[in-house]
Amino acid sequence: MRGTRLAVGVVALLLLLTWLALRSSSTQLQGAQAALNALDTMEASESALDRDLLRARAGLLGNYDPLVLEIDTIRQTIVTLRRSMRADPAITFAIDRLAWTTERQEAWTEQFKSSNALLRNSLAYFSRFTTALSEDGLQSGAAQQVSRISAAIQHLTLDTSPPVAAEVDGALDAMSTDGLSLDQTDAVHALVAHGRLLRNLLPATDRNLKNLFSLTSRQQREAIRTAVMTRIAASDRKASRYRYVLYGVSVLLVALIGVFGVQLESRARALRRRADIEHVIAGVSTSLIGAQPGELAGRIEHALESLAECVTADRAFFVAAGPAAARYRWSRPGAELPADWPRQEMLAEALPPYHDAPLPATGQSTSSDKRPGRCGSSCGSSPKKLCIAGSEAGDGLSGWLGFEAVSGRLRARQGDLGLFGMAFDAIANAVSREALERERGNLEVKLQQARRMETIGALASGIAHNFNNIVAAILGYAEMAQGVTADGSRAEESIGEIRRAGERARDLVEHILTFGRRSDLRRERVDLDALIAETRSLLDATLPGRIQLTVHPASTGRMEITGQMAQLQQVLLNLCNNAAQAIGDGDGKIEIGTGLVETAVSMQLDHGRLAAGRYALLSVTDDGPGMDEATLNRIFEPFFTTRTDGNGLGLATVLEIVREHLGGVRVESRPGAGTRFEIWLPCYVAAGMTDPPRPETDAHGDGQIILVYEPDRGRLLRHEEILAALGYEPLGLTVRSEAIAAVAASPTGFDAALLCQGREPLLDLATAMHRRAPELPLVLATASAEDYGVRALADAGVSEIVYLPLQSAELAGVLARCVTPALQLRAAEAGGSDEMHRERQRSKLGSLALPEAVHNGSG
Repeated sequence: MRGTRLAVGVVALLLLLTWLALRSSSTQLQGAQAALNALDTMEASESALDRDLLRARAGLLGNYDPLVLEIDTIRQTIVTLRRSMRADPAITFAIDRLAWTTERQEAWTEQFKSSNALLRNSLAYFSRFTTALSEDGLQSGAAQQVSRISAAIQHLTLDTSPPVAAEVDGALDAMSTDGLSLDQTDAVHALVAHGRLLRNLLPATDRNLKNLFSLTSRQQREAIRTAVMTRIAASDRKASRYRYVLYGVSVLLVALIGVFGVQLESRARALRRRADIEHVIAGVSTSLIGAQPGELAGRIEHALESLAECVTADRAFFVAAGPAAARYRWSRPGAELPADWPRQEMLAEALPPYHDAPLPATGQSTSSDKRPGRCGSSCGSSPKKLCIAGSEAGDGLSGWLGFEAVSGRLRARQGDLGLFGMAFDAIANAVSREALERERGNLEVKLQQARRMETIGALASGIAHNFNNIVAAILGYAEMAQGVTADGSRAEESIGEIRRAGERARDLVEHILTFGRRSDLRRERVDLDALIAETRSLLDATLPGRIQLTVHPASTGRMEITGQMAQLQQVLLNLCNNAAQAIGDGDGKIEIGTGLVETAVSMQLDHGRLAAGRYALLSVTDDGPGMDEATLNRIFEPFFTTRTDGNGLGLATVLEIVREHLGGVRVESRPGAGTRFEIWLPCYVAAGMTDPPRPETDAHGDGQIILVYEPDRGRLLRHEEILAALGYEPLGLTVRSEAIAAVAASPTGFDAALLCQGREPLLDLATAMHRRAPELPLVLATASAEDYGVRALADAGVSEIVYLPLQSAELAGVLARCVTPALQLRAAEAGGSDEMHRERQRSKLGSLALPEAVHNGSG
């Protein structure tokens, strides 16, 4: 470092001395002399041009070559003047004016050459016709008129004043062809025509010539000449001053040599101190690299203590923002930390004033793109505080490393900031590694869950195929038996019940616990009373006789809801069977109730938020043992069960079906007081209604922007409709390169990205997008979770996995977990509410330079 600075100083000094030596000599004399010679050449060329113009007007110049040569010479002198005086703006302006004058002079010369050539040609023809008429023996009157015209034209060639021109006009007008032969008449007409042409050409040519003589560049040349001479004199004076400066620099150089000797000792002490700090940082890095899970906090505090010793600080802190937000502090005994330490002002002093971001609490994150890449500064002007801001470009982690002295002063220098930046990197890398391990564990749990769901789906698919064959046989034999029994008989009635039960079983097979593979919901109007009556007939045949089943119909009369009869019946069957299993071997009672509820405002249930409207309330109550709060919080989780013979999918299926029917669920239970399930479903209360109210579920978006990648355009439209229905703003893409370009154009322009797997894997696309937008939540939609490993997903930046085909309930929950925290974080960083942040996001998205092939969906 010192050698580099010394080499730079020596080179700079040599350059300075060379520059002063050059400036102390007059280097502009050659250019000025060339300019003066060019001005003399121009003056001579203009004089020759004036002379040759007069010769051409008098007809003494055989051709125009001298004029062309003189104009070229004048033009070349302008080029010479520009080249030699280009460094002086004032002289350049005068040269520009002189160039404009010469251009006008050249244009008028060309105009004179054209008019004078025509004039000479017309005079020749006029003379020819005059001679021919004189020799043709004209009558005396005609001959006198021709002579008058010839005399007037000759006079006009010498004097082009208006009276002479009027004399020519009179002579031409008086010319008559009476009594002339046909040939003589034609000759007279030609003579008059050339006479009129000469009458106009001669005054015009003389005016052009007068303009050329009046357009002189003498004053401009003299102004340039004066400016050049002034510049030469000024250059001589400046060279004299630089000679004095060169002498002063030489004296100063001698003094600097002495100063350098004094600084050598100070540099040696600084190198020893730097080596000590680097040794401490190396030890910190080694300690943090070998940290096991659970040991990181203690080792970071020990690292802060070691670093504080280097600068004699009483307190030290490390605050990490971004995805791995964390806070670590250390203080000496007797210098205990206040509750709000490190204070906001400490962090603000390490950042530019316009990036005065709030201090993030533990567990929150701050966007790293607002932090300087590797900058640090002493906090304020006080030597008692030091704060370094740093950022990790790889994973978006940013934060601060700071020190404070309570009694005394910090022993820190400006050169130490780079070293403490290295210390920040070591601690930040350790925090990032621990956060990645936690994320890897969470992702592994989600991946195992997805694989279990896939296994259940494959098993149910095989069972459904075989069970459909059995049900088909039952329905076929029931239909044949019904055809040979007497109408209205008991046997015919029983066979009808068998047939209806078989048909219901056939419908239920399509919806056997296929989480993530549920088919599109085919809606129809369902009578709630008929649904309960048919379900009761099935429950009477399956529930134990010790359990009493009671139905309490609503007093409001008939109610209709929309959905699938089989799925809604599955909800009642699952709830009642769960209630019977909860009651156990003793006697018990299950009650099914219905009612009509109208709400004028949105209402939050235990699972789902309902918009204002009218709802059918379906309740199932049992007098079983009830549930404690811990069990109540988990009953809808897939595979969670309190029974050894249960599979944990019954209530999860209930919640999924209710959400697909745009409804909500409320549960009330206490140990020893039984359980009550309430199912709220949008209903029809009038014949004119065609659509039920749309629920406001917790998982719905509020205009967040979701980038959707799906190679198949037909499926892309379907995905966009689902996202739009969930309240998001979808932006669809079918080409990988366009998806990467859109994210690269605005890393914070999207709130999440949904990547749908086609025929090719998506980890490379996810990796590319994660590299360009580290904080963008990535959701992977796949038909098989077996295609990916946990480590590969974590390295690619994938936050969540959903199952194809997409289902609204599952997708809404995943996006709520991904988008909402990120939106709150960005809004907190940028300042303002979530809605203000969304408006900024939409405005940013509208200004993106997206590819033309981008497909903007229903959002």
